[in-house]
Amino acid sequence: MPLFLSIFLSGGLGVLSRYGIGLWASSHSHWPTFWITLLINVIGSLAIGIVSMHPSREFFLILGTGFLGGFTTFSAFSLENLRLMQSGQGSAAVLNILLSVGLGLLACVTGMTIASAVGR
Repeated sequence: MPLFLSIFLSGGLGVLSRYGIGLWASSHSHWPTFWITLLINVIGSLAIGIVSMHPSREFFLILGTGFLGGFTTFSAFSLENLRLMQSGQGSAAVLNILLSVGLGLLACVTGMTIASAVGR
């Protein structure tokens, strides 16, 4: 299968996975949507840390660019924070931004560490 098609299909799977997690979380909890987006972004950051340590460029393109590109939700993150600010919930927006960026970076480093440890 050509690389382009593999990236395309894995991106679709990423989108479906994100949608499925969102459906599951919203039906099993009363979390506001920004907490679900935070969870998706942290999981995606952990996963991209792991995937980035793989030596194959094609592997990264299929899983990192494709699947995780479809899975993570930075555009939704931006819109949700703007809506929080517009509705007078600036503190929640700032907390979400700090947690998303901080935990995302920590998860990415953790993923790289896991991948390095497993790869030995």
